[in-house]
Amino acid sequence: MREELQNIVEEYRKNGYPLEDKEAEEIKELCYRKMEVANIEDKEGYLPLLFKDMVKEHFFRMAVNAKSILMMMEKEGEGNVRDMQTDTLSPKMSECAGA
Repeated sequence: MREELQNIVEEYRKNGYPLEDKEAEEIKELCYRKMEVANIEDKEGYLPLLFKDMVKEHFFRMAVNAKSILMMMEKEGEGNVRDMQTDTLSPKMSECAGA
């Protein structure tokens, strides 16, 4: 992975977001597909901007999905799901989901 993208990954990790190398690679590939569909000519110049935004979107989606699952479990009477939230989500993801 390019140094510029690796720096973005390290910045997220430093701020408490658990981003695996495999996830970062998948996000990078998604960025290339998006740029292809949008007919972006300067893909290498645009990649760092899009990548940073896509990583943020990745964590937002994870937090929303986790929050939705917890709400469904709570609704179905799966015990005290509120106590599980801190164990299930990283602190930063809990912030995003409003847990």
